Amino acid sequence: MVEPTPKHPPRKGLAERRPGRGAPLKTVSLHIAPPGPRQGASGSTRPASSLCRVFLLFALLFLTGFLPADLFAAGPRHTIHTQPDSGVSIECRPFFSNIPSHGYFPVRVSISNHSGRDHQWDLSSHYRNWRHHNTETRSRFRFPVPEGETGVFDILVPVGAAPHQTIHGGNATLLFSGFAIPADQGRVMLSTSFDARGGRGGTTPFLGMTPALHSENWGPLQEARHGDLAGARIDPDRLPGDWRGYSGFDAIWLRDSEWRRIGGIERRALLDWAAAGGELFICGEEQDGEPAPGLAGLPAGDTAGDALAYGFGKVHRFSRDGNRLDRDRVGEIINHELTAGYTRFASQVREHEWDLFEKVGLPAIPVGFFGAFLAGFAILVGPVNLLFFAKPGRRHRLLWTTPLISLGAGLLLIVLILLHDGTGATGIRAAVWHHLPEDNKAVVIQDQVSRAGLLIDTRFSLGEASVLTQANIRTGRSSAGTNFSALGDSYGGDWFLSRSTQAQWLQSVPSTRSRIEFHKTTAISGNKDDPVIVSTLEHPLNTVFFRDEAGGIWAGGPLVPGTPLALEPSDKRKFESWWQTERRRFGPATREMIDRQKDRRGYFYASSSGESSPAIDTLESIDWKDQYSIHLGLLSPSP
Repeated sequence: MVEPTPKHPPRKGLAERRPGRGAPLKTVSLHIAPPGPRQGASGSTRPASSLCRVFLLFALLFLTGFLPADLFAAGPRHTIHTQPDSGVSIECRPFFSNIPSHGYFPVRVSISNHSGRDHQWDLSSHYRNWRHHNTETRSRFRFPVPEGETGVFDILVPVGAAPHQTIHGGNATLLFSGFAIPADQGRVMLSTSFDARGGRGGTTPFLGMTPALHSENWGPLQEARHGDLAGARIDPDRLPGDWRGYSGFDAIWLRDSEWRRIGGIERRALLDWAAAGGELFICGEEQDGEPAPGLAGLPAGDTAGDALAYGFGKVHRFSRDGNRLDRDRVGEIINHELTAGYTRFASQVREHEWDLFEKVGLPAIPVGFFGAFLAGFAILVGPVNLLFFAKPGRRHRLLWTTPLISLGAGLLLIVLILLHDGTGATGIRAAVWHHLPEDNKAVVIQDQVSRAGLLIDTRFSLGEASVLTQANIRTGRSSAGTNFSALGDSYGGDWFLSRSTQAQWLQSVPSTRSRIEFHKTTAISGNKDDPVIVSTLEHPLNTVFFRDEAGGIWAGGPLVPGTPLALEPSDKRKFESWWQTERRRFGPATREMIDRQKDRRGYFYASSSGESSPAIDTLESIDWKDQYSIHLGLLSPSP
């Protein structure tokens, strides 16, 4: 019989091991009490009855919802095994109950240092896809903790840097190292737990629900979809404060009461994620018409169709009955209205589908040159070597002539390749900027394609917090053995490979006060009904279109920063022609997102090109021959 007792201190260091592995994953403290004498039936109680009452009380609290939500919401705590009496304790806990297949996976690391000295600990993460084991994503983190303090670190573990259409999930390995951690004893294994019996795998959107909504609705939804449902529980009282922590989700459901108690930083992160293309559902009781705080523009209705377009995504006002959602409506949203971000990235892009890819092209393979080189090498190392360098009677010279010929041929080949391909890379990039003037923010999505020669250094940094994904383009080259690494905002590995054509998809939500505003005066137009605009952007815009509230289209350009521009009446045909030209510069994933913004009233649409066109910088050795950008968003009122 196992029974906790306050009379004896717990024994420490008893480790719970996973079968077949030597590394302890979780440290537990237990006290095993010796069995007491069994008492008779004359009114005495048995210890077992007390244990039963505790169990019943626990079950009652669970059913009535009085237990802490985070006991069941987020991922389990993992205690790292440290040396006894070291004064160091380390705990690792994921924010969510499951790992998405792309983006980032947030984890909180707590380290208590009472060792008598300052120390720092390292964490290396390794994510591997289940069906593409040769594609890996690695990252490293460092945690300095002064003596006598406890450090709490929220980190973002990158996963799925190069997605594939058929992947259902993967494994993430976290390896801690540093003072008081025995060799190979700081390992934590995490894995996705998708139920994809329906066979759709990566095409299934990754959903997030808070515990109350999850417990009531997940099972029936999973049953209705024959198990083909992927997602995680999220704890509204314990959320990451960085929008990239939600980048693996396609949609998130939470109750309006939970939204109201979320902290300002976490709420802002959720809104930034929605602006970057997420679908946020705030679920209120049907009789509750009060808009959620921080979303003044959200429709006050209570039907499932009410939504506020926000950036590239939406914030929905969704109805609930207690914790029960309209499951038919949720199923319809999952099946027909959500596109799994994982699927967007995994879709293979062919040359004729993308202007940038078609212009950059694949590395030329000089078949004739290599054939002639190999033929010459064969003649030199064979007949010439045997007949002239190592004649009969001097065959021992083969021991040094053959290696010298091979070495010389190899060096010559390297020189010829350098002369043919050169060093560095050339490329083209295109970005779309969705301006959110009311929040002093913008959402940036950037597509880029580059063709590399010989790359000496492939490490690079991103100045802005971004999500970086390798696009799946048809290059004729196998992706086996690719390894992507990230250390904070520094990247390395196979993001850029020598003699390869590669493409990346970047997403960022920078703060900015740049915008396009209505101008106070209409004197320059001569007509008070003509819109006059002024730009506070740092670069000129070539062409500007504006769709007014009545659906009318206006156009003008160029728009120089600080100089008012009067727009003139235009028509839908001209706008459509301009839009089709601009959109072809983007890959299918970005085109899908920007096409949903095309017909919004009160929006401006503009373009820029050349070196002044804003972009997110990556590898410095790439010579960007062309760069383009689209700018869109609401026109700001006159200041």
